[in-house]
Amino acid sequence: MQPIILIRALMDSGVTRNDHDEDIEVERIYDLVDGLAIHAIQRPELMPPEKVKAVLRHHLSSL
Repeated sequence: MQPIILIRALMDSGVTRNDHDEDIEVERIYDLVDGLAIHAIQRPELMPPEKVKAVLRHHLSSL
């Protein structure tokens, strides 16, 4: 699922706060995923898949 679709679906479903800007949230998720991917590739011992998933879950739940 593309981040724009994910963010829009979360916002449309009413599970996010109303004060979020869709464009900014899409950029944030792109940046977060890019950063996590780089860290997971460069230092997998510090950023294993379980930690990547935990960070993503935490971010999405903060919306």
